[in-house]
Amino acid sequence: SIGVMLNRECNANCEICCFECVNGDKKIIDINAIKTFIKTAKNVNEIKSIGISGGEPFLAYNELIEVIKCAHECNKNISIITNGSWGQSYKSAKEIINV
Repeated sequence: SIGVMLNRECNANCEICCFECVNGDKKIIDINAIKTFIKTAKNVNEIKSIGISGGEPFLAYNELIEVIKCAHECNKNISIITNGSWGQSYKSAKEIINV
């Protein structure tokens, strides 16, 4: 598997964060570079999955969806590291992740 860091913004401010992400950092990593990276891995059979992290990837929802679609088109499994703050209830979480 390979991992991509989508953004640096996070709403959790965890002391143990190894990425030193902060609330209010709106910078999104170049989405085209991420998609090119994933497309490059398309024909590498040893790479079976794409891990997406951040900050909190769901704070960059539209870009996250683009990356997920790209990985899906490249036949890669997807995992997302999230603090889950976006899922206020089971119903709202299900609506957000049912893309």
